[in-house]
Amino acid sequence: MWSFLRQKKITSSCGLLAIAMCLTGLASCAKTGPRTTQSSALSDWIIKATRRLAAHELWKEHDGGDQTYIQRGCLSETISDYRHRSRPWTIRCSVFDQSKPDGARSLFEYFHEGVEDEIRAVEPVGDAMYLWKSTEMRAWLIGFCKGRFFVEISLTEEGNPNAPMTESARDALIAFARSLAANL
Repeated sequence: MWSFLRQKKITSSCGLLAIAMCLTGLASCAKTGPRTTQSSALSDWIIKATRRLAAHELWKEHDGGDQTYIQRGCLSETISDYRHRSRPWTIRCSVFDQSKPDGARSLFEYFHEGVEDEIRAVEPVGDAMYLWKSTEMRAWLIGFCKGRFFVEISLTEEGNPNAPMTESARDALIAFARSLAANL
C-alpha cells in the first residue's frame, strides 16, 4: 500500500495508494474480522466504494509490492473510499488482516521506517501509530496496528492546491482512525 514510503519518494503517479479501510467497509471481512458498528466520528462520512482483496489479489493494488504484505502473513486487504458530507475531504482507508499481531506489527514497523517528519504530539491510536503530512500529495496520513490488523488511512483536501492543509482535516483523520480502531 505505502510502498512509496519505503522508497522515501512520493510521486503524483502513486495517487492515493497510501491508505486503508473503515467501519462500513469492514462488513465485507470474514466473520472473524472487525466489528461493524457505526461511530459518531463516521457519521459525517459517506462511503463511496469498498472492495476486498484476498492475499493472492494484492498485486492489483500494489503493483509488485504485494509480497511485502504476504511475507508478513496477510490474509486480505479491505479498501474503502469515503467523502465528507460538508467539507472538501476524501478518505481512503485500507485494513490488512495480517493473521497474527506479529505480522501486523512487522508491517507497521516496515512502513514506519519510511515516514519522514512524523508528528508525535498525538495520543496513539491502536497498539502503535504514525502520523504525518505529505505536502506533495496534499494528504494527512496515519498508519497503525491493533491486534492482527494493520491500517493505513489518508485524508486529502480537494480544491485549491495552494491552500495549506488544515489542522481540522488532521483532527478529522485522527477521529476517524480512533473510531475504526475501537471497532477492530
